Amino acid sequence: MKLLLTFAALVFSLSSFASERAFISYAGMESWGRSFYACTYAESQTIKHLKTLGATNIDVTCSGGIDIWMQGPVRIVAEFDVPAPTGRDEARRMTITGNRRNPSCGLNVAIFKAILPKFSKTISVTSADDACLSRTSNYSYDLLVDM
Repeated sequence: MKLLLTFAALVFSLSSFASERAFISYAGMESWGRSFYACTYAESQTIKHLKTLGATNIDVTCSGGIDIWMQGPVRIVAEFDVPAPTGRDEARRMTITGNRRNPSCGLNVAIFKAILPKFSKTISVTSADDACLSRTSNYSYDLLVDM
């Protein structure tokens, strides 16, 4: 009986999440100039956004960016689990915004454009304002999240 319960718990836990991988590359080309980011910042932004969207088992690695010897695009690989749809007819609204206090419009929008499709079974984008004229531009996403 104990083995059966363990197996049932394992099957349930595996079916509650789906593993995903997202590749993000950002060269910092806003219309008013070029921006470079350190990998630690790009990784932390990616992790923050994934957690906000409900991802678990998050593993993010980055290469490129600003380091001692060079500046270049950041290249991020994010592996994470997304929640499975609940099957309920309920949804909650969520708004994600960035403003001058949270700069890096282009980087954050690149992250969202890479990860939001991975949540397509549980999150739908109702509107997006993500045109980044500069790194301090505002961006926003209005989402409906399956509860």
